[in-house]
Amino acid sequence: MVLGSFGLGALALCEASEGGFEAAPWNKEAPDGPKAAAKYHMMRGEHDQALESLHRVLEQNPADMEAKLDLAVTLLELSRYEKAVEVLREVIETLPDSPKAHYVLSVALENLKPPLTEEAEQHRQRALELGYRIPKRMPNK
Repeated sequence: MVLGSFGLGALALCEASEGGFEAAPWNKEAPDGPKAAAKYHMMRGEHDQALESLHRVLEQNPADMEAKLDLAVTLLELSRYEKAVEVLREVIETLPDSPKAHYVLSVALENLKPPLTEEAEQHRQRALELGYRIPKRMPNK
């Protein structure tokens, strides 16, 4: 599976929309400021800025698994597959029943050179068993 055909940025956008996230101004000084900034940048496809915001979140709270999962998605968008796999394995170690983590790991594993297809399929199946719904591809704007 090629990243472009899946659109991981669409994943952030779909989840942000479902959660009611709005691209409105945020207070960067508020505790959730960098996290909101990261979501905003992910939605806009501004991966370098999202990465910077996520690093700030994780400096403040290294145990924030939601931020680590967003970090992995951002790393995938930047074609940094090995690092994304590393982060995702850590997330799954902490949250073994996270359907999103298993699914995103499956995408990362498929993009490695050479791809780890069998392991990727195992994680995709686990994600589906845990109730993950594969997001529909977002139309190009």
